[in-house]
Amino acid sequence: MAPPPSDVAVAPDVVPPQREGAVCADHALAAAAAAAGDGTPPAQDGSPALGGQQLPSGRPSHLSTSRKLAKRNKARAAASTAALGEDRPAGEAQGLPSSKPQALWGSGMEGLDIFPMQATTLDPSTKLADLDAQSRELVFEYLAGCMKGSPELRTIFESIHDEAPHSLRLKEIFETVESFKQAAAFAVIADKVKPVETLYDLACGHGLLGVLLAYNFPKKRVVCVDLEQRAGFEVWLRAFERLGEPRDPKAASPDVLGNLSFVVGDLAATLGDGSVRAESLVLAVHACHEANQKSIEGARKVGAAWGVMPCCIRDGIYLPCGVKGSKAKGNEDDLRHAIMCGAVGATYGVERMNCIDRRITNRNIFLFGGVGFGSREAYLQSCGTCG
Repeated sequence: MAPPPSDVAVAPDVVPPQREGAVCADHALAAAAAAAGDGTPPAQDGSPALGGQQLPSGRPSHLSTSRKLAKRNKARAAASTAALGEDRPAGEAQGLPSSKPQALWGSGMEGLDIFPMQATTLDPSTKLADLDAQSRELVFEYLAGCMKGSPELRTIFESIHDEAPHSLRLKEIFETVESFKQAAAFAVIADKVKPVETLYDLACGHGLLGVLLAYNFPKKRVVCVDLEQRAGFEVWLRAFERLGEPRDPKAASPDVLGNLSFVVGDLAATLGDGSVRAESLVLAVHACHEANQKSIEGARKVGAAWGVMPCCIRDGIYLPCGVKGSKAKGNEDDLRHAIMCGAVGATYGVERMNCIDRRITNRNIFLFGGVGFGSREAYLQSCGTCG
C-alpha cells in the first residue's frame, strides 16, 4: 500500500454548524433588545454587538422563537442544575459531575461519561426513555447546541421523545449528531470549491442524519436511501414539520423539510441511475464492507464529493492479505480498523480525515474526498484558516 499523500489535511476542530439563512440566537436576542430600546448586549463570543443592524428578511418567526426558547431553556438548565446539586451533590449516581449541563458539552464531551457503557463505548441498547430526568436533561442540552442558531432542536427532540419514547437510542443520537457536524462542515467547505446542490445519505438506516442535513441546508436537496424506510423516519418528519423553522416563511404553503426525500432501494441503484451528479455530496455513515467502496466509486465516477465513516471492512477489499497479526493478544480491534481506514484513504485520495469521540463508537473515523483541493494550503484556504 502506498503511503498517504503528504498534503492530506487534518481538519480543525468542528464547531456546531449554523443553519443556512438562520439568525444566530445570540445575535437575534441582541437585535431584539436593541429594537425594544433596552440596549444591545455584547455577543458572548466577544464580537461587536449588532446595534441597530437590521435582521435578514425571510425568517420573521425565527427571532421570536429563538427568544422564547432561549428563556425557556435557560430556566430548564437552571432547574436542572439545582436538581443536580440537591439530588447528586457528589455526582455519585451514574457518575454525574457536579457541573452545569452546558459545561459538559465542550470539546472534551465530559457529559458522555455519565451514560451507560458497553465495554468502552455507549451502550447501544440504552434508549433516551431509559434515563432519569436529570440525565435526559443533559441530552436535551446537548441537542439544543448541536446546530448554531437553532435552539428549537431541543423542543423538536422533546416532542419526538414524547410521541415515541422508545425510538431514540442514546448511542444513535450522539453518533448521528456528531457525524452530522462533520458532514455539514465538509459540505460548507466543499461548496466553496465546487457547487454542492444535493446531499445523499446512503444506507441511511433511521434517516436522522439526512433529516438534520436537510434542516441545516434548506436550500439544498437531501436524499435518504435504504432498503426500507423505518417507522421512526415519519416521527422525525412530523416533529420537524410541526416545530421547526420553515424554509421560506413567505411561501403560500410553508414547509420545513420539503427538500428531503426518501428512496427505498439499493444504494447501487441510486448511484447508477444518473441522479447522482458532480454537484452532489455522497455520504455513507457506518455502511459495511463493499457499501463504502460502492459509495466512493459511484461518487468518483461522476466527479461528486464523498464522505464515508466505515463500519466493518472485510479483508481483501482494499488489502489483499488483510492486516496480519491484528488479532494477536494486545492488539486492539481499533488498530485494524484504523489501518483499514488508512487503506481506504490511500486508495481513493482522502482529502479530510476526522474522528468523532471514541466513547460514542469504536468505528469513529470519517473520511472525505472528491472536492479537488489540490494541496493542504488550498484546503486550509477554503477553511478560512490560511491567510
